[in-house]
Amino acid sequence: MSECADAVRRAARLWPRATCLSRALAGQRLLGDASATVAIGVRRDATALRAHAWLESNGAAVIGGAESDAYARLGRHDQ
Repeated sequence: MSECADAVRRAARLWPRATCLSRALAGQRLLGDASATVAIGVRRDATALRAHAWLESNGAAVIGGAESDAYARLGRHDQ
């Protein structure tokens, strides 16, 4: 799974406008595993509602997980 995260990180350097959602979806496709889930969450800050997406596999964050604790989970997308 760390190989997947590294591959997505390297690809994102070539595509500077890659969002957390596009990274999570790319990682999900790379894993090609039924246990890979894209989770989506939101949080409110002083001026706006913010959203974040991250990739989980077997209950562990693979991509974007460091920020996920700050977000209330809305849903998920399984393969």
